Amino acid sequence: MAIQIQKAQRSRARMRIELASASGNGKTYSSLLLAKWLAWGDMSKVCMIDTENWSWHLYSHLWEYSVIELDPDECTTNNILEAFKAIEDAGFEVAIFDSSSARWDRILKQNEEETKKNYGNSFRAWWKTTPLYDKVIRHILASPCHVIMTARKKIDYALETNDQGKTVVKKVWMKDVQRDTAMYEFGLVFDLDQLHLATAVKDRTGLYDGKDPFVITEETGKQILDRCESGAEVTPEPKQETTEELPTLELERFRKALDAIDAGKTTVDELLKRFTLSDDQKEMIKEKYGVEC
Repeated sequence: MAIQIQKAQRSRARMRIELASASGNGKTYSSLLLAKWLAWGDMSKVCMIDTENWSWHLYSHLWEYSVIELDPDECTTNNILEAFKAIEDAGFEVAIFDSSSARWDRILKQNEEETKKNYGNSFRAWWKTTPLYDKVIRHILASPCHVIMTARKKIDYALETNDQGKTVVKKVWMKDVQRDTAMYEFGLVFDLDQLHLATAVKDRTGLYDGKDPFVITEETGKQILDRCESGAEVTPEPKQETTEELPTLELERFRKALDAIDAGKTTVDELLKRFTLSDDQKEMIKEKYGVEC
């Protein structure tokens, strides 16, 4: 084989993005927001592989995108590879794998079965199941589409004392329901918290590394697309010390934020620090918690 040396170019790069959070923190919705602009604003160029029991129906009234439904129990290597190949052959720009945790659950189940066959030898079992997992990852990395993959997080609970001195039960987010090395394969990895705020835990784009948690919007997708299409270097913006306009909260996310406050997972002060509220939302805060906004 003749070895060729080429100049590295960023133009027309294809993104590999992972979004990880506990259930209900906005993985599917955020992935669709990112996908819209990675597909140049054309949602007809977006296709989702749904293993989350029809979660895609929740947002079908907002956009017209395509879906391949996979039963969580049918997340075999062949089925997933066939789904990706169908998306690529149809000319879609963006493939969303929502979520890969169902795939990992199946790999663990297969590994248990192989361990039993090998008289409890799990190392021999992994020798058989690891290539199945790697085959899907290799296909994702080689795909001509932008790929967005979501993953659930394990949840644990702890007792903590809140600002009022009361003992409350608080959720503690654990590691992804995913192979430990999965994030190393992706160029951009976001963790989403209970207020739907994203933190970049890995960022090869240089856009979000070191930034405060933020809400993923369509503008985020535009920024990532510009980064992919640009050949120029992008210098990360320094943290702004000046006061700037905070993001707003749509009604559904505002209600979830109130639920988080009621459950002791966050506070009114934290909500006011991170978001700009409408007059109606401020009135609801005042009526519910007696706090002037």
